[in-house]
This record gives sequence, structure tokens and C-alpha cells, in this order.
Amino acid sequence: ERLAEPARGAALAPPPERPRGAEGALLRAGDGWTVRFGGRSLQVRALKGLEDLAVLLAQPEHEVHCLELIGGGDVGGDTGPAIDAKARRAYEARIRELQGDIDRARDANDLGRAERAEAELDALVSQLADAFGLGGRTRAKGSAAERARSAVTWRVRAAIQRLGALHPELGRHLANAVRTGTWCSYRPEAPVVWEIGGDRRSEP
Repeated sequence: ERLAEPARGAALAPPPERPRGAEGALLRAGDGWTVRFGGRSLQVRALKGLEDLAVLLAQPEHEVHCLELIGGGDVGGDTGPAIDAKARRAYEARIRELQGDIDRARDANDLGRAERAEAELDALVSQLADAFGLGGRTRAKGSAAERARSAVTWRVRAAIQRLGALHPELGRHLANAVRTGTWCSYRPEAPVVWEIGGDRRSEP
């Protein structure tokens, strides 16, 4: 059967509006970042992992190779002997301790103490990234791709933990949506419109 045609001059109903996704922002601001999500805004000191997140959030559902995030160049050839399991546990215990120190210092508004702890945390994460390869397994030697994969995983994880300490809702969202490995991606369960801006600069 043919559907009845609307009477001439009858106004057609407007198409239903498509639901808008949540909105967020990750903006480089001087030596740090301005982050907005869920109606909250905060300032975060610069971390390499935030630069990686900016790349991933700008292109949701897109696979980005770890070498692209690391800068596309050689991130080092063969390395010396990897650290042993005891040293690894000591590193990870110190990282957890530093994360607690950072939270307590910020709660006390002691920004100097927080920045010193964050600088040590960044250094430890970089050292662990250099010492471990695929899947977190220790290795004595590693290719550029293996080192990039490990470095990106550690620094993105550290950045998400830092954001989560300041903004738990955002931390949960990113922990669930961001995937790292040889190929990295941002795949949120519900769409989020991100405003990304600022220069992508490496920290020392």
C-alpha cells in the first residue's frame, strides 16, 4: 500500500534532535594544562602522558601507533640489563608512596612539596619505562617499538592516575576508555566532545 501523502501546506514535523555527548577540554596553558570535564575545571602541571592523551582524545575510535605518540623517532636501541623483580617492587612501592604524598600536599595547599613529588614520580616512571618491555616483562634488550610501547603505557597510566586523584569522575572515564599498547586508542562508551588545544611540547 502507498502511504497517504501529507496535505498540501501541512507543516512537516522537524526531525528529532540528536542527543549531544558530554563535553570536555584539555588545553595547554603555559607550563601546565587546563582540564574541564563534568562541569568541573582544574589546573594540572605538565606531564608527558597528558600530551599523549591530547592526541588520543582528539581522534576517538582511531588507532594511534605508540611510535607516533613517542615522537616518531628512535627512542633508543639496545639497553643494559633490566632491573630485577625486587627492584621493580621497590620502584612501584615508591610510586604509590609519591602519589599519596602528592595528594596530601595538594590537600594541604603545599604546592612546592607537590611539585617536588611529581618531578620524582615522572623520573621513576621514565626509568621503569626504560627497564621494561612488552606486557611489563623485564628484558635486557629492546627495540624502539618495544621501548615506545612501554614508555607510552607508563606515562599515560601516570597521567590518568594524576587526573583521577583530582577529578575521580574523569579518572574513571579515562581508565575505562583509553587503551594503550603497540596501538593506542580512546574509545568511550558514550560520545564526548573534547576541545583540545595548546602546543604539544616534551617535558625534560
